[in-house]
Amino acid sequence: MPTRRNTLRLLVSLPAFCAAPLMPAFAGGTTRAPAIHDVAIKVFQFQPRQIEVRVGDTVRWTNHDGIEHSATADAIGEDDTPVFDTGLFERGEAREITFTKAATLEYHCSRHPSMKGLVVVSP
Repeated sequence: MPTRRNTLRLLVSLPAFCAAPLMPAFAGGTTRAPAIHDVAIKVFQFQPRQIEVRVGDTVRWTNHDGIEHSATADAIGEDDTPVFDTGLFERGEAREITFTKAATLEYHCSRHPSMKGLVVVSP
């Protein structure tokens, strides 16, 4: 038969043990796994034209047209090259970029500058 001292020890240690798996929810929420977001290139358009992602997420562009396209950032980085650039890729191919900083980035196709898109990366 448990003594009063053993019962108190059990009551004190049980809540800490039971609450441990729930702590992240109370401490600001659980972490979210990075996601992959798809953009189709069809009929000389990025679809959707604007996409919203979070830091750590990846955008995958898939070319459905019969001609090469790219997804090339308008912004130029410190090394005088676009902040991101998939390079040209053909029908049926896909290219991915993982975004590591919050930013709003306009982009275009290097071969077809009238094709424009926007990636909004939030923290």
